[in-house]
Amino acid sequence: MNTPIKIVIADDHSLFRKGLTSILANFAHIEILGEADNGDDVLKLVKSTNPDIILLDLVMPNSNGFETVEKIKNDFENTRIIILSMYDSETHIIKAVEAGACGYLNKNASPEEILLALESVHKNGFYFNDRTNKVMLKRMYQRKKLSPTFVGDAIDLNKNEIAVIKGISEELTSTEIGSRLFLSARTIDGIRLQLMQKTGVKNSIGLVLYAIRNGILEV
Repeated sequence: MNTPIKIVIADDHSLFRKGLTSILANFAHIEILGEADNGDDVLKLVKSTNPDIILLDLVMPNSNGFETVEKIKNDFENTRIIILSMYDSETHIIKAVEAGACGYLNKNASPEEILLALESVHKNGFYFNDRTNKVMLKRMYQRKKLSPTFVGDAIDLNKNEIAVIKGISEELTSTEIGSRLFLSARTIDGIRLQLMQKTGVKNSIGLVLYAIRNGILEV
């Protein structure tokens, strides 16, 4: 990866923040522009450094995390947000994603997943792991938001692509879908990415809604 991913880390727990900074500093394609420990400093830092991504804790002094997400999304359209929080409830995940977060991770996430999230958000605009996908799919079904607008007509999908979408709708992990199709989890992730590129949607939720709209899945 030639272009560095420029990030800001915002968390009021100094030990956690410094530890994460130390870990991510080992990767040549990650450039840490600064750290913040309160809501006011986050906004100042984003304004002065224009990062690609913020790793943002939801609970900090001088900050309502959800309002901070909305403000950053409204005022700094080129900056994306990954929530990194100790809270893993459905309510927190839903509110953060609906406010504009491009990813949501628990603070127990491994360094490998945090790095993967940064790379995915930088490249594709989002990173939703299985936990977040399950929560948001449930939310969509509850609200019955099943008629999104897509660009272009329905496209032909092969058997594996349809099976992957069905697996996602059943809240299966990539590993579980792979076991069903006798494919590796990495291959399933590749099919998922190809599907998003073919259909023009931005995440797994969009894939399921696309399939419902075009009669591939029934609710």
